[in-house]
Amino acid sequence: MPALEHMLVVTLIVATSIVSASPIDLLHKSPSSPIGPPISTSTRFLRDSSAGGAVDSANLTRRDCKPQSVTYGPNNCDSVYQWFENNCGNPGYTLDGPSNSGAEGWSIYPGGSIAYGSMQFNTPQNPHTQISVKMRGPNVNGKDAYALIIEPRCAFQDQSNCRGDELDIAEMHGPSYNGGQAQATLFKGGVQVGQFNPVPSGDYSAMHVYEFYMERGSALTFRVDVGNWLGTKTDNIPTNMMQFYAGMWDCSNAGGGWCLNGAVDGPNNVPMVIAEIYFSNCPVQV
Repeated sequence: MPALEHMLVVTLIVATSIVSASPIDLLHKSPSSPIGPPISTSTRFLRDSSAGGAVDSANLTRRDCKPQSVTYGPNNCDSVYQWFENNCGNPGYTLDGPSNSGAEGWSIYPGGSIAYGSMQFNTPQNPHTQISVKMRGPNVNGKDAYALIIEPRCAFQDQSNCRGDELDIAEMHGPSYNGGQAQATLFKGGVQVGQFNPVPSGDYSAMHVYEFYMERGSALTFRVDVGNWLGTKTDNIPTNMMQFYAGMWDCSNAGGGWCLNGAVDGPNNVPMVIAEIYFSNCPVQV
């Protein structure tokens, strides 16, 4: 597995008890039909049923582009919702490399990354993890954009050396690699234990909401654009603490030529864009 700056991450969602009438191995299931048109950048996507009721993001208002935090009652759990559109900044994030704010969201260029160290996910004290990332990849060859959670000790190491837990919410390559397919990949102890394609090939450069919900060591589920949950995976679920990172790297010189696959390398001035991020350690019934 490439080092963190060689990966693309996007979004995740967590729940208290995941129920599926007929459980499937989610990470080996690819949608047989298109997910649908991308949502608009004005659409709020938060859906949280943590405290027994539904809390819709429409009830949250923008406040000078600052993150909005909510603590829910009997679970005493926390949620943080961040907008990046309309030139909002990135409070709470550690920046590295080229990136900037804009009308569409936070743009990250090859060599750039952001990290959010204010929340620790998948701990014994906070076993529920819910993350949603609204983002799009770059429509150029030779680039790899990502949003993920990973053990901090492995953030800048290759998984073959670190052998840690990792969940790539979304990883997007240019059109030369598998038609630009967005991928969600799960690692347990550095070993890939599941992967699926959340959106149709070629649709990765449109804005989508990628979400996952994970219960520490027991269950994982995904959905896209607030659609139906795509089943539940119950084996090889990570148990180690992880944190959130996102960024993009130039994979044109990656060993074996897998990234370019014979295509001409694209320019480095085309960014990935993150529009919104939602973090929560609240239990959610899905």
